[in-house]
Amino acid sequence: MRLPSSESLGLAAGRIVVVPPDQEPPVAEIRRGIVFILADWSAPAQSALRAIAAACAADDAFASITIYVADSDAEPTQDFLESIGWAPAGRGEAFWIRDGEIEARMPQVDPADHETLVAMNRRLSAPK
Repeated sequence: MRLPSSESLGLAAGRIVVVPPDQEPPVAEIRRGIVFILADWSAPAQSALRAIAAACAADDAFASITIYVADSDAEPTQDFLESIGWAPAGRGEAFWIRDGEIEARMPQVDPADHETLVAMNRRLSAPK
């Protein structure tokens, strides 16, 4: 899976992590992050990734948020989605994770909904 670099998306190096195709997203290991399910063949999913990155770049308070990108076509990603009752749809599904728990879900990231994405990041960055 080829992705734009963190820097080309306006983020510091290392803020985007590609989940290896033979592994499930590491939800239990994530302190503050977003698991993003990418269908790299899908234009809406590509736009959604850029929208997530733009929302993460919108405020310095979001610097601790890492985006973990998992391939929607990888079997471990599909297993992960099935385990939480979802199926990949190729639209850019996103999960906000805090301390190994899913705090929020978005079945389709709408690039036009920047304020909602920023609000979700603000909630994730706030002290518990």
